[in-house]
Amino acid sequence: MKKILALLLTVVLVAVMGVTVYAAPSAEAQGVISGMTVVDSNDDDVSFALKKIDGKVNKYFYNTLTELKTEKGDKSLKVVGHYDVEVEGEPEYPLTVTLKVLGISKTSSVYILAQKGKGVVVITPEIDGNKLTFTVDEEFEKLAVVTDGKTADKVEKENDVLSPQTADMSVYVAIAAFISLVAIAIIPKKIKD
Repeated sequence: MKKILALLLTVVLVAVMGVTVYAAPSAEAQGVISGMTVVDSNDDDVSFALKKIDGKVNKYFYNTLTELKTEKGDKSLKVVGHYDVEVEGEPEYPLTVTLKVLGISKTSSVYILAQKGKGVVVITPEIDGNKLTFTVDEEFEKLAVVTDGKTADKVEKENDVLSPQTADMSVYVAIAAFISLVAIAIIPKKIKD
C-alpha cells in the first residue's frame, strides 16, 4: 500500500511540475518596445496600446521603407518592430509618444513609420539614451520602428537577452519522473536487505 501511495504522489508531483512550466508566460509582450508613455496636448496621460504584428510588414510600410532607404542612402535600414495601435478615448492631438527601445543610441539612425489608411508618415524621433520621443498630429492605425542595420542587430540582441521564451520542459519532467519511479522501486528493496 505504501508503494502505491508513493507512486501516486510521485506521479501527481511530476504532473504538477509540468503544468507549472507550461503555464509560465513569455516575457515578450511588446516586441522591441520595453516601455512607453503617451501624453496629449493638455499633458494628460493617454491610454495607448501597441499590439505586436508578427511576420512581414504590409505593402505601405514596405514601399515607404524602400523610398526611405533611397532618400537616406542607407540600404541597411530595417524594421525592428511593427504594431497595431489602439488609442482609448478622444485625446487632444498632437500626442507626444516616448518609446523605450533597448539597443538604441545617439549614433543610431532611427525612424518611426506611422500609418493611417494607405498613407504612411516618416517621423525622425529625438533620441535620449534608449528612449525615442516623437509627436503625432493625428490618429494613426499602425506604427513601425526602423533602424540602421548595425542598430537593428543590437536591438535584436538586447531584446533576445531580456525576452526569453518559455522553454519546453517535457524531457526534464520525464527524466524526473523516471528517476522517481526507479527510486520508489529500489529504496524499499534496500531497506528490506
